[in-house]
Amino acid sequence: MNIIYGIRCHKYNEDIFELYGVLCKLHGDDNVILVCDESEYPVDAPDSVKKISIKSESLEDLNLPKINKWGWQCGDYFYYAMAEKYQRDYYWLIEPDVLFGGNCAQDFFSKLNNLSYDFLSCRHEQRDSNWYWHKTILPYSEKVFGCAFPVTRLSYRAIIFLQENRKKAFNSGSHSPNDEAFVSTLLEKGGYNCIDIEKLIPEYFRHFSTMTPLLKEKFREILGVHHPALSWPEFKEKYPEKLKSAINHKKGKGFIKSTLYGVGSDKILELLESNPGLFFEAFTQSK
Repeated sequence: MNIIYGIRCHKYNEDIFELYGVLCKLHGDDNVILVCDESEYPVDAPDSVKKISIKSESLEDLNLPKINKWGWQCGDYFYYAMAEKYQRDYYWLIEPDVLFGGNCAQDFFSKLNNLSYDFLSCRHEQRDSNWYWHKTILPYSEKVFGCAFPVTRLSYRAIIFLQENRKKAFNSGSHSPNDEAFVSTLLEKGGYNCIDIEKLIPEYFRHFSTMTPLLKEKFREILGVHHPALSWPEFKEKYPEKLKSAINHKKGKGFIKSTLYGVGSDKILELLESNPGLFFEAFTQSK
């Protein structure tokens, strides 16, 4: 199969350098590319790294609606940019905070790349009205599906179908569907072949979520596809926001236990000293 591997990003850092190197070693430099949201500022990648730049004018060229925060909300836009420049059978899109722990990348892709499904993703399933994005896609389908978007694969024909529907059906605004709702629901409604890869190889997704940050150095040797796996500076930066969200959902204490298990006491002390109020609120929160 003719496949290209895209890394979705809005900046260049050590995590992207590492992931790019892993993918290039497995699949060759010609088949790996950064797909960059440059709507606010350029992604300063080395000249040796292949990249596609997406700016506001790029959306106009692709006839795509300028949805607010599209770089965060519309991962499918990155697919359209890839397919515009490279015509392949299949396209992977991977977020930079995905870690292939225990050197499992080769085995992971070898298990999946021979599958002919139009859409591979984690947690692809029907969703009910409790899901945040449910109402945004409901006007276009009675059955709503969703997924997790950190590591996905689409066929060329599915990308073309989705791009045409983004053009026709959705305009800008805060109530536009995100990538998880749009892609999963439209492909199911359109009769495309979709599968949840977490159910195919569950042993690879024991440490995979969209909300619970993982300290990258603690999971590097553990077999599996880990997300979101963050270096210490990024972990520390994002932790307060994630903890606050957990507290809002009455899950603060459990969040702290799951995210700080195995983390060194010096790093825990740093977090405590930086966010004493949040930790106090989490541990004194009633269920």
